[in-house]
Amino acid sequence: LGMNLPWSAFALLTLWPGFARRWDERGRRLLQALHCWTWPNLLFWSLIPSHSIRHSLPLCPGLAGLAGMVWANWVAGEEGRRQKAEGKRQKKPVVSSLPSAFCFLPSAFSSRRPPRILIGLLVLWLAVKLVFVEVVVPRRLQGRDARLKGELLAALVPEGNTLYLFRLKDEGIMFYYHRTVCRLPSPDQLPSSGEPLYCMLDRSEWSRWGTRADVESVRRLEDEQGDPMVLVKVHPQQFGSGKPPS
Repeated sequence: LGMNLPWSAFALLTLWPGFARRWDERGRRLLQALHCWTWPNLLFWSLIPSHSIRHSLPLCPGLAGLAGMVWANWVAGEEGRRQKAEGKRQKKPVVSSLPSAFCFLPSAFSSRRPPRILIGLLVLWLAVKLVFVEVVVPRRLQGRDARLKGELLAALVPEGNTLYLFRLKDEGIMFYYHRTVCRLPSPDQLPSSGEPLYCMLDRSEWSRWGTRADVESVRRLEDEQGDPMVLVKVHPQQFGSGKPPS
């Protein structure tokens, strides 16, 4: 929900009792479809541990749609009140004449025109995003040096060689590595080759591989969190019989 602010805050208003009754049959079906799309997704990704933020991106259209319906209801309510004040009547209103979903807001806020408030929220949120990108993110990344470590790794691995990973997960460094990276479920899946293979190991993998005569440590590094990782070169003798290291 925080990732989709400020729209997720307005999407929550669709859970207000009686909100669906403000719409005609087509509007209620659309609202139901958006509810069925959004909240099961939110529940699922809230329960699944260790997932990336990008996995929950399908939530965005659902939350945006719900927020859009709140704003449409508000605009229609404001238009209805304005026409009523002018003595006009709508032929076929899309929403009922019940109070707007914003009826609980302070009168000084709810009396303003919706476009002005929408523009104000967009400007405010843009300022928040700029502060986050220009101030908060650089402070978080300070000391991680993902770009520096990625470029160093690229200098250590000969060009044209694939870098193999197993349990190590550091997408930031691999992004700045700018070379071919292949993730395998285990060392048993390493291909047979007449040339040395380059692998990046975490601490537990290095503790199992470090004593092997055919595994050479090239460089000890640290990932973005400061945990140790080791770049190793596996010599081809191990693969002559087709039996990879285990």
